[in-house]
Amino acid sequence: MRKLRDWITDPLAKEDRRQLKLRAKRFGGKWTVSLFRFAFLVCMGYVILYPIIILITRSFRPSEDMLNPSIVWLPLRYTTENFKTVMQKMNFMPSLIKTLTIVTISTIFTIFSCAVTGYGLARYRLRLGKIYMLLVILSIIVPFIVILLPYMESMKNVSFLPYLDFRGTMFGGPLITEMYTGEQYGMRLYDTVWSFYLPAALGVGLRGGLFVLVYYQFFRGMPKELENAARIDGCGEVTTFVRVMLPNAGAPMLVTAILSFVWYWTDYLYGQYLFNSEVLLSNKLAIVGQTINTSLGMGNLNKSEETSVLSFSACLLFILPPLNLYLIAQLFFMHSVKRSGIVG
Repeated sequence: MRKLRDWITDPLAKEDRRQLKLRAKRFGGKWTVSLFRFAFLVCMGYVILYPIIILITRSFRPSEDMLNPSIVWLPLRYTTENFKTVMQKMNFMPSLIKTLTIVTISTIFTIFSCAVTGYGLARYRLRLGKIYMLLVILSIIVPFIVILLPYMESMKNVSFLPYLDFRGTMFGGPLITEMYTGEQYGMRLYDTVWSFYLPAALGVGLRGGLFVLVYYQFFRGMPKELENAARIDGCGEVTTFVRVMLPNAGAPMLVTAILSFVWYWTDYLYGQYLFNSEVLLSNKLAIVGQTINTSLGMGNLNKSEETSVLSFSACLLFILPPLNLYLIAQLFFMHSVKRSGIVG
């Protein structure tokens, strides 16, 4: 007891007790913050992953299990017949190949065209540079549906040359564009794959302004000494961009590749209004319920349940390509997002 009383009244012991209290408070505060962070991440992860979990569990169950109230997550019997039925009734593989081709080519065009545009705006002093950047930002702010109708009209009749009618003169005959396209005033890009390819090649494809801004932020932070060293070695402007600047832009290129691929893949309006002769996969997914109901007929008693599981299976098949792309490039993608705006 005496030792305890001496320890309580000793000034050095009071300092020790104060340090112990501070350590306990810090330790408790860290644990509280860590616990709150863990609970928050678990809740957010559940909210985000819940639709995907429901999608997976209902894609592999038979239609009769949809009416069983005892089945919530895991089905009693797994089946892959839903996927076979969906692929057969929706003509899935030809649409998948067609969509994959269009999306991949458009993504490649977007990567390089936006890189050239962003590099030019970032590294050169242009008289109208601020106006160009204002237009880039406006292309991000303005929704595509606002300009959809004029966009369709421009795609229906694209003319790179002024209309000059030489018929009835010594240069008689139809115009060059008319001979090759059948149109009197220009080319018809509407309802062709070039309604995807041409805007992407010119840097104004789907959300192209955002990718131009990403490249702009990256190239603006690149050291000027790289260009000076390349010019001393005898490189021209094009060679400097292709051999020096572009190889260092792997981070924004990967960001552009993944986001452009996903946005082209999941877009519905673009394919519905500009390329409706061939139904892309996103458009087929929008009418999957109607397609399946028509193919099943009205005599099926379990039509609604079968339509439900087949719709879930179709959605799972649709998200697999971009999901696999993201899983493969996930580590590089996160690193690229961090570096795309902080360079130098």
